[in-house]
Amino acid sequence: MSIVSSTPYLSPIPSKTTAVNSQQKQQLSKPDHAIFLLQNCKTSKELIQLHTLLIKTSLIKEKHAFGRLLLSFASFDNLGTLNYAQKLFDTVDIPRNSFMYTTMIKAYVNSGNPKEAFSFYSRMLCDQNYVYPNDFTFTYVFSACSKFNGVFEGKQAHAQMIKYPFEFGVHSWNSLLDFYGKVGEVGIVALELFKEMQVAKVKMDEVIVTTLLSACARLGALDQGRWLHMYIDKHGIKVDAHLSTVNRWEISGKLRREMKVRGMQKNPGCSSIELNGAVHEFVSRDHSHPQSQVIYELLHILTNHMVQDDHDPMMTIMAENQGIWLSNVDEAAVEAGVNGLQFKHANLLRGY
Repeated sequence: MSIVSSTPYLSPIPSKTTAVNSQQKQQLSKPDHAIFLLQNCKTSKELIQLHTLLIKTSLIKEKHAFGRLLLSFASFDNLGTLNYAQKLFDTVDIPRNSFMYTTMIKAYVNSGNPKEAFSFYSRMLCDQNYVYPNDFTFTYVFSACSKFNGVFEGKQAHAQMIKYPFEFGVHSWNSLLDFYGKVGEVGIVALELFKEMQVAKVKMDEVIVTTLLSACARLGALDQGRWLHMYIDKHGIKVDAHLSTVNRWEISGKLRREMKVRGMQKNPGCSSIELNGAVHEFVSRDHSHPQSQVIYELLHILTNHMVQDDHDPMMTIMAENQGIWLSNVDEAAVEAGVNGLQFKHANLLRGY
Protein backbone atom coordinates (compact mmCIF):
# COMPACT_ATOMS: atom_id res chain seq x y z
CA MET A 1 0.00 0.00 0.00
CA SER A 2 1.27 3.45 -0.86
CA ILE A 3 2.34 5.51 2.11
CA VAL A 4 0.32 8.49 0.89
CA SER A 5 -2.85 6.46 0.40
CA SER A 6 -2.89 5.81 4.14
CA THR A 7 -2.86 9.55 4.77
CA PRO A 8 -6.48 10.78 4.40
CA TYR A 9 -5.71 14.37 3.50
CA LEU A 10 -3.56 13.49 0.43
CA SER A 11 -4.75 12.21 -2.88
CA PRO A 12 -2.83 9.33 -4.50
CA ILE A 13 0.78 9.83 -5.63
CA PRO A 14 0.80 11.18 -9.20
CA SER A 15 2.91 9.66 -11.95
CA LYS A 16 5.75 11.59 -13.55
CA THR A 17 3.37 12.81 -16.26
CA THR A 18 0.58 13.86 -13.90
CA ALA A 19 0.26 17.46 -12.82
CA VAL A 20 0.37 18.23 -9.11
CA ASN A 21 -2.79 19.95 -7.93
CA SER A 22 -2.82 22.99 -5.66
CA GLN A 23 -3.72 20.98 -2.53
CA GLN A 24 -0.71 18.67 -2.96
CA LYS A 25 1.58 21.59 -3.64
CA GLN A 26 0.41 23.32 -0.48
CA GLN A 27 0.88 20.20 1.64
CA LEU A 28 4.26 19.16 0.20
CA SER A 29 5.66 22.68 0.15
CA LYS A 30 6.27 22.35 3.89
CA PRO A 31 9.62 20.65 4.64
CA ASP A 32 8.40 19.20 7.94
CA HIS A 33 5.56 17.37 6.21
CA ALA A 34 7.84 16.04 3.50
CA ILE A 35 10.34 14.84 6.10
CA PHE A 36 7.52 13.11 7.99
CA LEU A 37 6.55 11.20 4.84
CA LEU A 38 10.16 10.28 4.12
CA GLN A 39 10.65 8.95 7.64
CA ASN A 40 7.68 6.64 7.19
CA CYS A 41 8.67 5.18 3.83
CA LYS A 42 9.05 1.40 3.99
CA THR A 43 10.16 0.57 0.46
CA SER A 44 12.41 2.04 -2.21
CA LYS A 45 9.37 2.31 -4.50
CA GLU A 46 7.70 4.68 -2.07
CA LEU A 47 10.89 6.72 -1.84
CA ILE A 48 11.06 7.10 -5.62
CA GLN A 49 7.43 8.26 -5.63
CA LEU A 50 8.17 10.88 -3.00
CA HIS A 51 11.28 11.92 -4.90
CA THR A 52 9.04 12.62 -7.89
CA LEU A 53 6.77 14.83 -5.80
CA LEU A 54 9.70 16.69 -4.27
CA ILE A 55 10.90 17.52 -7.78
CA LYS A 56 7.46 18.75 -8.87
CA THR A 57 7.10 20.96 -5.79
CA SER A 58 10.72 22.22 -6.01
CA LEU A 59 11.18 21.03 -2.43
CA ILE A 60 14.07 18.90 -3.67
CA LYS A 61 16.25 22.02 -3.34
CA GLU A 62 15.35 22.53 0.32
CA LYS A 63 18.39 21.23 2.24
CA HIS A 64 16.53 19.49 5.08
CA ALA A 65 14.12 17.67 2.75
CA PHE A 66 16.91 16.71 0.35
CA GLY A 67 19.13 15.58 3.22
CA ARG A 68 16.37 13.33 4.53
CA LEU A 69 15.70 11.92 1.06
CA LEU A 70 19.40 11.17 0.64
CA LEU A 71 19.55 9.52 4.06
CA SER A 72 16.48 7.40 3.31
CA PHE A 73 17.96 6.01 0.09
CA ALA A 74 21.42 5.51 1.62
CA SER A 75 20.01 3.71 4.67
CA PHE A 76 18.45 0.83 2.75
CA ASP A 77 20.62 -2.28 2.79
CA ASN A 78 20.54 -2.44 -0.97
CA LEU A 79 23.21 -1.60 -3.54
CA GLY A 80 20.59 -0.26 -5.95
CA THR A 81 19.29 2.34 -3.50
CA LEU A 82 22.85 3.35 -2.59
CA ASN A 83 23.60 3.92 -6.27
CA TYR A 84 20.40 5.96 -6.44
CA ALA A 85 21.61 8.02 -3.47
CA GLN A 86 24.94 8.53 -5.26
CA LYS A 87 23.13 9.87 -8.34
CA LEU A 88 21.04 12.19 -6.17
CA PHE A 89 24.16 13.52 -4.49
CA ASP A 90 25.93 14.09 -7.82
CA THR A 91 23.07 15.60 -9.84
CA VAL A 92 20.84 17.71 -7.60
CA ASP A 93 21.89 21.36 -7.70
CA ILE A 94 22.04 22.17 -4.01
CA PRO A 95 24.91 23.21 -1.71
CA ARG A 96 26.19 20.16 0.16
CA ASN A 97 26.61 20.21 3.94
CA SER A 98 28.37 17.96 6.46
CA PHE A 99 25.20 15.93 7.07
CA MET A 100 24.95 14.99 3.39
CA TYR A 101 28.61 14.04 3.10
CA THR A 102 28.54 12.07 6.35
CA THR A 103 25.44 10.24 5.15
CA MET A 104 27.29 8.99 2.07
CA ILE A 105 30.48 8.19 3.99
CA LYS A 106 28.52 6.13 6.52
CA ALA A 107 26.54 4.35 3.80
CA TYR A 108 29.64 3.22 1.93
CA VAL A 109 31.36 2.10 5.14
CA ASN A 110 28.32 0.01 6.08
CA SER A 111 28.02 -1.42 2.56
CA GLY A 112 31.59 -2.74 2.62
CA ASN A 113 33.14 -0.14 0.32
CA PRO A 114 35.43 1.83 2.66
CA LYS A 115 37.63 3.28 -0.10
CA GLU A 116 34.61 4.92 -1.72
CA ALA A 117 33.68 6.24 1.72
CA PHE A 118 37.08 7.88 2.05
CA SER A 119 36.75 9.35 -1.45
CA PHE A 120 33.63 11.20 -0.25
CA TYR A 121 35.64 12.57 2.64
CA SER A 122 38.23 13.82 0.15
CA ARG A 123 35.47 15.44 -1.91
CA MET A 124 34.17 17.07 1.24
CA LEU A 125 37.51 18.73 1.93
CA CYS A 126 37.62 20.07 -1.63
CA ASP A 127 34.03 21.35 -1.66
CA GLN A 128 33.94 24.97 -2.78
CA ASN A 129 31.39 25.73 -0.05
CA TYR A 130 34.00 24.99 2.65
CA VAL A 131 32.14 22.13 4.29
CA TYR A 132 33.59 21.15 7.68
CA PRO A 133 33.44 17.60 9.06
CA ASN A 134 31.56 17.01 12.28
CA ASP A 135 32.06 14.56 15.13
CA PHE A 136 30.29 11.72 13.33
CA THR A 137 32.11 12.38 10.06
CA PHE A 138 35.46 11.44 11.57
CA THR A 139 33.90 8.46 13.33
CA TYR A 140 33.07 6.89 9.97
CA VAL A 141 36.22 8.16 8.23
CA PHE A 142 38.49 6.39 10.75
CA SER A 143 36.30 3.31 10.52
CA ALA A 144 36.74 3.32 6.74
CA CYS A 145 40.52 3.69 7.02
CA SER A 146 40.77 0.77 9.42
CA LYS A 147 38.70 -1.43 7.10
CA PHE A 148 40.99 -1.01 4.09
CA ASN A 149 44.15 -0.66 6.21
CA GLY A 150 44.61 2.91 5.07
CA VAL A 151 47.35 3.90 7.51
CA PHE A 152 48.44 6.94 5.51
CA GLU A 153 44.86 8.10 4.90
CA GLY A 154 43.93 7.66 8.56
CA LYS A 155 46.94 9.66 9.70
CA GLN A 156 45.99 12.40 7.25
CA ALA A 157 42.47 12.54 8.69
CA HIS A 158 43.91 12.59 12.22
CA ALA A 159 46.15 15.56 11.36
CA GLN A 160 43.20 17.38 9.80
CA MET A 161 40.94 16.71 12.79
CA ILE A 162 43.23 18.34 15.34
CA LYS A 163 43.67 21.42 13.13
CA TYR A 164 39.99 22.36 13.16
CA PRO A 165 39.18 25.25 15.55
CA PHE A 166 36.39 23.39 17.32
CA GLU A 167 36.17 20.46 19.69
CA PHE A 168 35.37 16.92 18.70
CA GLY A 169 33.61 14.58 21.07
CA VAL A 170 34.34 11.17 22.42
CA HIS A 171 32.98 9.41 19.29
CA SER A 172 35.80 10.71 17.10
CA TRP A 173 38.53 9.94 19.64
CA ASN A 174 37.22 6.41 20.24
CA SER A 175 37.15 5.78 16.50
CA LEU A 176 40.66 7.21 16.15
CA LEU A 177 42.04 4.93 18.86
CA ASP A 178 40.24 1.98 17.30
CA PHE A 179 41.82 2.82 13.94
CA TYR A 180 45.35 2.90 15.35
CA GLY A 181 44.67 -0.32 17.24
CA LYS A 182 43.50 -2.16 14.13
CA VAL A 183 46.46 -1.04 12.03
CA GLY A 184 48.84 -2.04 14.84
CA GLU A 185 50.13 1.39 15.81
CA VAL A 186 48.22 2.28 18.97
CA GLY A 187 51.28 1.73 21.16
CA ILE A 188 53.38 4.03 19.02
CA VAL A 189 50.98 6.98 19.02
CA ALA A 190 49.17 6.43 22.33
CA LEU A 191 51.17 8.96 24.35
CA GLU A 192 50.84 11.61 21.64
CA LEU A 193 47.08 10.99 21.55
CA PHE A 194 47.05 11.25 25.32
CA LYS A 195 48.58 14.74 25.11
CA GLU A 196 46.19 15.80 22.36
CA MET A 197 43.17 14.71 24.41
CA GLN A 198 44.41 16.63 27.42
CA VAL A 199 44.84 19.78 25.32
CA ALA A 200 41.40 19.28 23.75
CA LYS A 201 39.90 18.62 27.22
CA VAL A 202 38.21 15.48 25.98
CA LYS A 203 35.93 13.83 28.51
CA MET A 204 37.32 10.32 28.28
CA ASP A 205 35.11 7.26 28.72
CA GLU A 206 35.94 3.69 29.69
CA VAL A 207 36.84 2.74 26.11
CA ILE A 208 39.46 5.48 25.82
CA VAL A 209 41.01 4.97 29.25
CA THR A 210 41.11 1.20 28.72
CA THR A 211 43.07 1.60 25.49
CA LEU A 212 45.39 4.24 26.92
CA LEU A 213 46.05 2.29 30.12
CA SER A 214 47.03 -0.79 28.16
CA ALA A 215 49.33 1.28 25.97
CA CYS A 216 50.91 2.96 29.00
CA ALA A 217 51.57 -0.45 30.54
CA ARG A 218 53.28 -1.70 27.39
CA LEU A 219 55.36 1.47 27.05
CA GLY A 220 56.22 1.84 30.72
CA ALA A 221 54.71 5.34 30.78
CA LEU A 222 54.33 5.61 34.55
CA ASP A 223 53.45 9.30 34.81
CA GLN A 224 50.72 9.07 32.20
CA GLY A 225 49.38 5.87 33.73
CA ARG A 226 49.28 7.43 37.19
CA TRP A 227 47.39 10.44 35.81
CA LEU A 228 44.88 8.14 34.09
CA HIS A 229 44.18 6.27 37.33
CA MET A 230 43.57 9.55 39.13
CA TYR A 231 41.24 10.54 36.29
CA ILE A 232 39.36 7.24 36.63
CA ASP A 233 38.92 7.71 40.38
CA LYS A 234 37.90 11.36 40.03
CA HIS A 235 35.24 10.71 37.38
CA GLY A 236 34.05 7.35 38.69
CA ILE A 237 34.80 5.50 35.47
CA LYS A 238 34.31 1.75 35.69
CA VAL A 239 36.88 -0.32 33.85
CA ASP A 240 36.80 -4.05 33.16
CA ALA A 241 38.10 -6.43 35.80
CA HIS A 242 40.82 -7.75 33.49
CA LEU A 243 42.46 -4.32 33.63
CA SER A 244 43.49 -4.96 37.22
CA THR A 245 46.81 -6.26 35.86
CA VAL A 246 47.47 -2.82 34.45
CA ASN A 247 46.84 -1.09 37.77
CA ARG A 248 50.46 -1.26 38.94
CA TRP A 249 51.48 2.36 39.05
CA GLU A 250 51.51 2.35 42.86
CA ILE A 251 53.86 -0.65 42.87
CA SER A 252 56.10 1.01 40.31
CA GLY A 253 56.26 4.14 42.43
CA LYS A 254 57.29 2.14 45.50
CA LEU A 255 60.04 0.40 43.56
CA ARG A 256 61.41 3.67 42.27
CA ARG A 257 61.35 5.16 45.77
CA GLU A 258 63.20 2.06 47.00
CA MET A 259 65.81 2.66 44.30
CA LYS A 260 66.26 6.23 45.49
CA VAL A 261 66.65 5.20 49.14
CA ARG A 262 69.27 2.61 48.22
CA GLY A 263 71.13 5.05 45.97
CA MET A 264 70.40 3.03 42.87
CA GLN A 265 70.53 4.86 39.56
CA LYS A 266 69.86 3.77 36.01
CA ASN A 267 70.59 5.29 32.65
CA PRO A 268 67.49 6.46 30.74
CA GLY A 269 66.27 3.79 28.34
CA CYS A 270 68.28 1.06 30.04
CA SER A 271 67.40 -1.61 32.56
CA SER A 272 69.49 -3.55 35.03
CA ILE A 273 69.37 -6.97 36.58
CA GLU A 274 71.54 -8.36 39.39
CA LEU A 275 72.98 -11.83 38.90
CA ASN A 276 75.32 -13.38 41.49
CA GLY A 277 76.11 -9.99 43.00
CA ALA A 278 76.92 -8.32 39.68
CA VAL A 279 74.64 -5.76 38.02
CA HIS A 280 74.17 -6.16 34.28
CA GLU A 281 72.72 -3.32 32.22
CA PHE A 282 70.85 -3.82 28.98
CA VAL A 283 68.59 -1.87 26.63
CA SER A 284 64.96 -2.79 26.18
CA ARG A 285 64.30 -4.25 22.73
CA ASP A 286 68.03 -4.46 22.00
CA HIS A 287 68.88 -7.16 19.45
CA SER A 288 72.44 -6.10 18.64
CA HIS A 289 74.01 -8.88 20.72
CA PRO A 290 74.77 -11.98 18.59
CA GLN A 291 73.11 -14.16 21.23
CA SER A 292 70.07 -11.89 21.69
CA GLN A 293 67.59 -14.58 20.67
CA VAL A 294 68.99 -16.97 23.29
CA ILE A 295 68.95 -14.21 25.90
CA TYR A 296 65.29 -13.41 25.29
CA GLU A 297 64.40 -17.08 25.35
CA LEU A 298 66.07 -17.33 28.77
CA LEU A 299 64.20 -14.24 29.94
CA HIS A 300 61.07 -16.08 28.88
CA ILE A 301 62.08 -19.01 31.10
CA LEU A 302 62.88 -16.67 34.02
CA THR A 303 59.50 -15.04 33.67
CA ASN A 304 57.75 -18.40 33.90
CA HIS A 305 59.67 -19.21 37.08
CA MET A 306 58.67 -15.87 38.60
CA VAL A 307 55.02 -16.63 37.84
CA GLN A 308 55.35 -20.11 39.34
CA ASP A 309 56.85 -18.55 42.49
CA ASP A 310 53.85 -16.17 42.77
CA HIS A 311 55.76 -13.13 41.50
CA ASP A 312 54.33 -10.95 38.75
CA PRO A 313 57.15 -9.77 36.46
CA MET A 314 54.81 -7.38 34.59
CA MET A 315 56.17 -8.55 31.27
CA THR A 316 54.30 -8.39 27.99
CA ILE A 317 54.68 -10.51 24.89
CA MET A 318 55.18 -8.14 21.98
CA ALA A 319 56.17 -10.65 19.33
CA GLU A 320 55.71 -14.15 20.68
CA ASN A 321 55.53 -15.63 17.21
CA GLN A 322 59.15 -14.57 16.68
CA GLY A 323 60.32 -15.94 20.01
CA ILE A 324 61.08 -12.43 21.26
CA TRP A 325 60.02 -11.19 24.65
CA LEU A 326 59.97 -7.44 25.06
CA SER A 327 58.97 -6.06 28.39
CA ASN A 328 58.35 -3.30 30.80
CA VAL A 329 61.71 -4.39 32.11
CA ASP A 330 62.28 -1.50 34.51
CA GLU A 331 59.96 -2.94 37.14
CA ALA A 332 60.88 -6.56 36.43
CA ALA A 333 64.60 -5.90 36.77
CA VAL A 334 64.22 -3.66 39.82
CA GLU A 335 62.01 -6.22 41.52
CA ALA A 336 64.62 -8.88 40.83
CA GLY A 337 67.41 -6.71 42.27
CA VAL A 338 65.54 -5.31 45.28
CA ASN A 339 63.98 -8.55 46.42
CA GLY A 340 67.04 -10.68 45.65
CA LEU A 341 65.00 -13.29 43.82
CA GLN A 342 66.86 -16.47 42.99
CA PHE A 343 66.22 -17.96 39.56
CA LYS A 344 66.99 -21.55 38.71
CA HIS A 345 68.38 -20.63 35.29
CA ALA A 346 69.98 -17.27 36.09
CA ASN A 347 73.47 -18.69 35.68
CA LEU A 348 72.70 -19.42 32.05
CA LEU A 349 72.95 -15.71 31.33
CA ARG A 350 76.63 -15.60 32.31
CA GLY A 351 78.97 -14.82 29.48
CA TYR A 352 76.40 -13.12 27.27
